[in-house]
Amino acid sequence: MKALDEDLNPVQRNRPTHDGAPDPLVGRGNSRATTFVPNQLTQLLPVARCLFPRPKVGQFPNPTPSIALVDLNPNSLEYTAQRIHRYQPTTLFADIFQPLPLESTFDSIGINYLLHCLPGNNILSKSVVFRNLKALLNDGGVIFGTTILGQGVSHNFFARKLMRTYNAKGIFDNTNDTREDLEIILKEHFRTYDIQIVGCVAFFAGWK
Repeated sequence: MKALDEDLNPVQRNRPTHDGAPDPLVGRGNSRATTFVPNQLTQLLPVARCLFPRPKVGQFPNPTPSIALVDLNPNSLEYTAQRIHRYQPTTLFADIFQPLPLESTFDSIGINYLLHCLPGNNILSKSVVFRNLKALLNDGGVIFGTTILGQGVSHNFFARKLMRTYNAKGIFDNTNDTREDLEIILKEHFRTYDIQIVGCVAFFAGWK
């Protein structure tokens, strides 16, 4: 399978960060953590149905997607729904550790910057998230996302400071999260998967 870096189209690869500044989590001049969507989605999803737990505003591989947003924070749901109101998204206030009460199934599910915010001793303890989401994924569909790893990656000064502060405050819970454990989870739940590390961020995708 091609590396996910090759699956970024030029617009996504070169798009600046939201504030134009280097991202301390992915390294100077690299903004993929805010723009990653595999190009395979354009082939997999002729009529895209997308689910986004912990929604973030980004690009969509289909001009008219059907979108559902999931979060435990009603403010995040309201803000994101307003930002992408032209797509008329549905919203669901729910806990990702529990089966989601949705009747629809989806071609893609995006979980960017979610896993490192979830409580758990390590990323293996968050495997139930993939089980719950996979139940909503159509055959041939993809779950993709990004997460900040705590071990086995390079953290620059700003990333180390952010990690210490956010883990101390309970905003992050990723001190023991590793690439190896993420791969164990993806191998368990998906027929094929890919992981790329940029800085201390893991970009991943798993296909059902």
